[in-house]
Formats: sequence, C-alpha cells, structure tokens
Amino acid sequence: MKILPRAKMPHFKTFTTQKFAARAQSARVRAAFRLRQTAAAVCLAAAAMLWANPPSLLAQQTAAARQEAPVVDKISYKFEGPKNVSESAVNVHVRLRSGMKFDQKALDQSIRSLYNTGLYEFVEAHRALSNDGKKIDISFTIVPKYRVASVVFKGNKEYSANRLKGQVSTYAGSTLSEIDVKRDADKLREFYQKKGYSLAKVGYSIERNDENGVGAVIFEIDEGQDVKIMQIRFTGDKNAEETYGFWGRISKMLFGEDDPSKIDSIKLASEMKTDTWIPIISHLTDNGRFKEDELQEDIEKLRKFYRNHGYLDVVIDESKIKFEFPDSDEPGDMDIIIDVQPNKQYFVGDIKIKGNKIFTTDHLMYLTNDRYGFRKGDVFSPARVDEVIENLRTFYGEFGYIDTIVRALRRPNVETGNIDLTIDIIESGKYYLESINIQGNTKTKSDVILRELALAPGDVFDLYRMKISEQRLKETRFFDEVTLSPESTNIPKRRDLRIVLKEGRTGNLIFGAGFSTIESLVATVEVTQSNFDYENYDSLFQGAGQKFRLRGTIGLESNQVILSFEEPWLFNRQLGYGIDLYRTDTGYYSDYYSEVRLGALNYLRKRIYELVEARLAYKIELVDIYDVKNNAPYVIKDESGSRSISQVSLTFLRDDRDSYMMPTRGTRFELVQDLAGGPFLGQTNLYRIEARAGWWIPTFDFGKQVFSIVGRAGTVMGYGGKEVPFFEKCFLGGGYNMRGFKYRKVGPIDPATEEPLGGNSFGFVAVEYSIELFNPVRFAVFYDWGFVNENDWDWDPSNYNSDFGIGLRILLMGAPMRIDLGFPLKTGEYNDDGMQFNFSFGTVF
Repeated sequence: MKILPRAKMPHFKTFTTQKFAARAQSARVRAAFRLRQTAAAVCLAAAAMLWANPPSLLAQQTAAARQEAPVVDKISYKFEGPKNVSESAVNVHVRLRSGMKFDQKALDQSIRSLYNTGLYEFVEAHRALSNDGKKIDISFTIVPKYRVASVVFKGNKEYSANRLKGQVSTYAGSTLSEIDVKRDADKLREFYQKKGYSLAKVGYSIERNDENGVGAVIFEIDEGQDVKIMQIRFTGDKNAEETYGFWGRISKMLFGEDDPSKIDSIKLASEMKTDTWIPIISHLTDNGRFKEDELQEDIEKLRKFYRNHGYLDVVIDESKIKFEFPDSDEPGDMDIIIDVQPNKQYFVGDIKIKGNKIFTTDHLMYLTNDRYGFRKGDVFSPARVDEVIENLRTFYGEFGYIDTIVRALRRPNVETGNIDLTIDIIESGKYYLESINIQGNTKTKSDVILRELALAPGDVFDLYRMKISEQRLKETRFFDEVTLSPESTNIPKRRDLRIVLKEGRTGNLIFGAGFSTIESLVATVEVTQSNFDYENYDSLFQGAGQKFRLRGTIGLESNQVILSFEEPWLFNRQLGYGIDLYRTDTGYYSDYYSEVRLGALNYLRKRIYELVEARLAYKIELVDIYDVKNNAPYVIKDESGSRSISQVSLTFLRDDRDSYMMPTRGTRFELVQDLAGGPFLGQTNLYRIEARAGWWIPTFDFGKQVFSIVGRAGTVMGYGGKEVPFFEKCFLGGGYNMRGFKYRKVGPIDPATEEPLGGNSFGFVAVEYSIELFNPVRFAVFYDWGFVNENDWDWDPSNYNSDFGIGLRILLMGAPMRIDLGFPLKTGEYNDDGMQFNFSFGTVF
C-alpha cells in the first residue's frame, strides 16, 4: 500500500449511501485486478530464475561453496592467570579437530560449552587463515577461575565446623567466587542470629595461590554473647504494664480472674513465640534466646491480637522497641520493652441482615446471636466477624445453596462510637451432587477415599458434609494436602465434587530411645505403614488403607517384639479386623522374678453409634514366670513356670479427645470385660470387668488452662475352683497412676519382703490442672487417690492412699516428656517412702 504525504492526501468528501457503495465496489474491482497482476509478475520472475539457474546447477553451486571452507590445520591453547586446568580438560569441550572443515557454528558451540562448565573467567578464539585460503589455525586464549582449596572456620565455639559447612555453598574443589563467599558469610550470620546469637559477626578472607590457581576461604566468626531474654515488658497500655515472674505467672493463671475482653501482659506474652529464659527448660526447648525474625513475627501477632480485642487503631511502632542490658556483670542478659498504643476500643453496634428470602431474618438473627454468640455490645473482633460470615455461608450450604454469598458491611457509627454491621446475603439456587472427581491419588485406591466421604451422587450438595468429608480424609493421614470443592457442570442445578490430593509419607522406619524411672533405658526399632496393602507389591505394599507395624525394643529391664496388622474395612464393610503377634520379657515388675508373655490377639472392631466403638477380641497367651528368687513370697513361687491363658474380651470405647499425647479437651470412656478359661479352655479361669473414664475441660484461654479428671475401677475373680494368678491381679503405684508412691506399692504387700501382691478390686481417681507456660511446656498440679483391695467386688475405700504433686509436660521432638514430683498424703504401713520423682521420655531420631 502506498501512503501519500499529508500534503498530497485527498480531501474527505460526504457521500450518500448509494454513492459510497458504488465507490466501494469500484475499489474492490481495482484491488482484485492489481492482485492478479502482482501474482502474474511473481510467477514470471520465478520461471526466469529457474531457467537461468536450474536445480542441478544450484546444488552444484552449494556444494562448491562447501568445498571452499578451509581445513583446520592447528589448534593451540594459551592459558593466562591461574594454571589449574590442563589442555586435555579444555580439548574435551572443543568440537573442532585438525583436518576437519572449519565450521563457525561448531566454534561458537565450543566456546559456549567451556563457559557452561563455570571453570573459566574468559574464553576467546583467534583465527588465522593461510595465504591460499585453504587452511586455518585456531588459537584459544583461556583464563581459568580459581578453585577452592579448603574452607576454614575460625572463632566458632558453640557449633562445629561440620555443622557450619552445612550452612554454606562454598566447598573444597568448587570454583572460587567472592560473591558466593560473601553470601555464605551472610548465611552464617543469619544462622547464628536464628540460634539466639544476635550479636554474632561473620567476616571472611581469601588466601590465593597464583601458581596453583587455588584459594583458601577463611570464615572469621565472632559468636558474641549468647543473648538471653530476661524480661519482656510492655509500655503505653496500662493494662499490660504489670509484669509477672515465673511463679507470679502461675499464680495469676491459677487464681486470677479472667475477663476475655481485657488484656494483660500474660495474654500478650502467650501470643508471642519470643519468650523469657528459664534455666534447664530453655536448654531443652531453645526458648528464651533472642531471634530477630521471631520478634518481627510476634509484633504482627500482637497487632492482630489487639485488633481482635476491639483496638482497631492499635499502633506498635517497631522503631520504638527498646533492648536494654541492665546487668553489667551479665552482658548477655537482655530486656525487651515494647511500646503499645491501643487507642480506642470498639464494640459491636446494630446488626442487620438483608437480602435473605429463603430463611427468615429472625432465624438468621437467632443463629448469629445465640448459636454463633455474636451480639450487639460485644467487643468488635474482625476474626469473630469472619467466623460468623463463614458459619452463615456453611448454614446455607447445608441445604444445597452452595453459591450463596455472605458479606459483612462494616460502618462506624459516629453517634455511638460503635461499629454497625450489615450482613448482606445474595442467595443462590439449590444444587445436587452429580459425580465425584478424584485427582492426585497416585498410590491410594479410589475406594479407600470414597468410603470416607459423607456425600454420594444424587445427594443435596451439603457444604457441611463436604467439610466433614475433608476432615475425615485428613484424619487418615494418608495425604499431605486435601482439598474438596464444588465443580461446575453442564447440567443445571448440578455440581461435581472435586477432590484434590497430595500423597504423603505413610511408612516410617524409626530408631528411638526412651527412659523412665520405671522401665529404665529402652532402645526401639519400629517399621510402620499406615496405608498398607498386602496384595500390591508393585506399589511397595501401599494403597489399601491397612495398618502394619513391626516393633522391637531392647532395654535394661524389658524386651519386646510385636507384629501387628489391621484391615479397617473387612469385606468392604465398616468392620475392622486385626491381629497382634507378640513376645514381651519384663524384669521391672519385681526384684524377685521375671516374666515372659508370648501370645496372639485377634479382634474385630466396629463403630456402633457415632463415636462409640465396640471391639471383640480373642487372645491366646503363654505366661512364663522365671528366675524366681529363693526368698520370693510363696504366691510367686507357686506360679513359677508356664501357664496358658485363652481369653475373650468385649470392649466399648468412646473417645473424642483432641490429642492422644496431650489432650486439652474432650472425653474418653471405656468398658472392658474379659473371660478366660471355661469354654475357651486354657489353664487360667478368670472374669474381669474394668471401667475407665476421663474428662479434659479447657477453663481459661490465657495459658490454655485445662482441668482434667481421670478415673478407673475394676475387679477380677477366678471361677471353677481356680484362683486368679498374681500376675493378672490389680496394681497401683508409680508414674502412670499414683505418682506419690513407688511402682505397684499401693495395695496388699507381703510383710516379710514388702513385695506387692496385687488385689482383686481397685479404684483410682487423678485430678490435674495444667497451664501452658509457653509452647510446648505445660506446668501441672495434681492429686491422686486410689485403693487396691484383696477380694473381688470389694469397693471399701477405707484403705485408700492419696498423694499430690507438681510436674511438667513437654512435647519434645514429637514425643511427650513427663516430669513429676509426687508427695504422699495418706500412706499404708509399708508404702511410706517419701517424695517420689517420676520421669518418662520417649523420642525418635
């Protein structure tokens, strides 16, 4: 297209519709004629070129051009700088050889390959053509990089060189880059700061050897003083200015009155990961050291905490945080002073609901005020508002209105000073579940996933049941990530359920160690697979949701081997079947004998109502009492040797605790009945019934205080003219129940040897109140009460024993540690042994 200069552009004219159409048609005709002319000209030109240069001639010209390329004669290498690279190491990357036709592309690739090794600072190729143009010489100029000969750490005392080498990328044999060395020095400084050495300084130096082309990297470390936080104080907010020491904090938590709307220094400290130094405990948990990154995160947590208590305009200026070192004799002891300006506290004003048609305003207000506990006059909390909005959206979703939008419109009320809230609802239609799409289950079978769902195709698409299904899949612990969401379809009022999973590690090989004042030192090796499949060897026996465990322990006082398998869905029904094969060798029960148990346990279990589970089991066991001392009580001597037990058990269990290791809420009820001998044969005839119950009740939010009460009662009796053997009797005492008494020392005791003999009836109650000092340490006070009577069905508590004490509960490396000091209150004639120290700990590594 030819574009005319502006001066020569034609003037626009106004046309009628007919004239414009005629001109357009004429223009199209002329354009088509010019296109045909152009095409004809191109064809003629192509024909002329083919006539003048036929294909055979063109091929000959191309071949001739190739024959004219010079031949590589000599390739030489010139090294400048450090001499730490041989010619052969360079020659490997050069794609030209003497006698080859020279190819510029191959030369470029050779230079690129040399640079890609990262071993060279500079690479250049010089070309020299012979006078006749038939030969060419190539000369490479190469400047190698220095290599790292060694990496040395100086000044490090707290951490070894091997530990520090794991923090840097520079290593012996790597290319030397001062930029990388500087980055490594920064990494080391960050490492020390995260470990609490905020005053640490890290420099570096490089000692180069020009002759060998190597350099020694030296990191010079000044660890500085280990900064321990002695106090965290708050200024600006009068409610939080009062500070409490260790025991003052405990006293405040135990006996102080808690107002959820009020803020004090204990509540603020509990929101922070940064904590004060506590001797011994801080060495175990690494708390109490100053870490700058943690403090920055804590400041944001404090702002959020204040806002959720109605202080929407809170100001915590990081530039005003002070660090003081009050004790010149202890330069590492530091106080942190945080300035907080809470400003005005806001409350909830008028609450209105609009846009609702499906459900009445009165019903939605009832849900908001009563069920969700959000009322006018409450402290305004953004987190509580979000929670109410999500609850209302879930409420609509329970009935299939899954696309309903619920929004909170906040408006400050100038007259009252409160925040008025309008809940705006945009209702959707009702949806049903069409199909279920599962993604990401690379090893877990689809039926294992589907059986955990509370929704099925054809059901009303219930968001609440969708969340339950999501929680069930998470509780299987087969997956690292579980996401359930509605998915659009082409069918009106129908949605698919999309399940996106990321498979997790379900198998473990564990090497562990544990210690307690009862069992002494124990080493453990354990192989577990919680998503086992005995049929699927292609996937390494994974994917069917079965449970497998092989465990072996060896210790100073006990040994154990146990093999367990469970199929939780027998015959595709919610019926579990399991088998345990075991051998235990125990020596800590008594100084007068040792005991070995060899047995097999088969069981069926089924959830019969909501959280209530029933379990029917059969056990065949051989008990061997050996290594009996000559001065042992006669009841022990009489049982020396082996005895078989053939026993059927029926157990009912209900457990809704939030944690098995350290529960803070929930209940656990269990009723156990055992019948051995009689129609089931064996050498032991007994009937046992035992009830166990526990309640864990959270009391106050600050300190996450928990009150718990645990009780047990049971009796065992022989029948058919046979007595209950002593090793099947009831015992109390020790770190697992009566903590103020020695192991098994509550109940009937042989007067001559003071050996516990056990009884046929017992009752036990433990009351405990615990407070989280900081994560993961809890302080506990407890009271234990219990009795063991000689006869069956004897519930006379007159010979009870009792104790009280204090303790610590620490979740360390995924395993619980319990430290208790128990003081007996009411004792018997043979068990007044004074204060008892009980310690138990198990971990994996």
